[in-house]
Amino acid sequence: MKVDLKLLNETIKRASAYTVEGLRFNPALGMLHIKTDSTGFYATITAFRLSSLITITLPIEKTERDLDFMVAARALKNLLKVRKAGAITFDVVDGNLKVMGIGSEYSMETYKGRKTELPDFGSKITSFSMDGATLKKAFTGCKKISTYPILLRVHEGALTIQGTDGDSTLMYSSKLDQVTLDFTVACDLDGVQIDKGETEISVYSEWLSFSNGGISQFLVRQEQTVPAVTVRSSHPLSPGGGKEELQRQLDIATCYGMGTVWFSFSPGVLTVSGKCDAGSMYSDITVVSDAAANYFFGVSSKATKRAIGYFPKGEIILKIAYVGDDIKPVSCLAISQPGCDYIVVVAINPKQVTNLPQP
Repeated sequence: MKVDLKLLNETIKRASAYTVEGLRFNPALGMLHIKTDSTGFYATITAFRLSSLITITLPIEKTERDLDFMVAARALKNLLKVRKAGAITFDVVDGNLKVMGIGSEYSMETYKGRKTELPDFGSKITSFSMDGATLKKAFTGCKKISTYPILLRVHEGALTIQGTDGDSTLMYSSKLDQVTLDFTVACDLDGVQIDKGETEISVYSEWLSFSNGGISQFLVRQEQTVPAVTVRSSHPLSPGGGKEELQRQLDIATCYGMGTVWFSFSPGVLTVSGKCDAGSMYSDITVVSDAAANYFFGVSSKATKRAIGYFPKGEIILKIAYVGDDIKPVSCLAISQPGCDYIVVVAINPKQVTNLPQP
């Protein structure tokens, strides 16, 4: 098989992120599975580590026969990186991989044990496509905050992507052009890379896949560790230009070790207060509010400060949201900006809640 060396290096580098080396009882997980198709003039490189899988298709010149072998990912990557451009030729002779086109001819031993058995994906439950740039933005944001598997939820024609650290959650929402079945799945995004362009998301009984530009990444569906968030408040609370003042009050609270700050909403005014051994803080911020009642609740100062920090300067919107089912939902403060496609949600202290709208 003859293939462009630069393209091959990029492919091997990306696929190697899915390999696991040094497993004495399952060394196949440190290998790359390379297979060619002489009729289609392409090769596929696959890496599999039980919880995730990547398969990449790349073009090659016509081959006289098909190749199907496994080789150590690190050894092959180190061999090929000595040159950055040109063409490389692979051949398998007597179980050894012959590498030609890098100045000399090299021979590498292929893996002769039992090949990694790739999972049987079965039939798709549902699939749809969305813009890769939008998906990448959501994944990048969620991975910054998340210490648990990322939650993906489709409901009533909208996709929600949610990451959480247990105290707060970052949630992106995007309307879907295609009609698809509702579902909720969780997955670990470690190693996943999303490129620009149309990306197909497919849901299987035990797997979730992302396909873009000849690259398919499969992830094992994880246990859902946090329930989905639903914003149900009919009373938007919009601090008009008050983000900087709110951020300053939260900086004071965290600096003096105030674990909880209290938000008190009355028509036109947001009052932020806190207390510690060194003293107390109190600030009124003008807001535009159509709330019919006064609200009072406590939130984590650190989690709220971190949540507001996700947004650039300008107006922010505060709403009441709920996490969990309809029987015993957890009250939350939802933070967003006008025209923004994501919100950050912080849990409200259940001991400090007065007159919140009911879910």
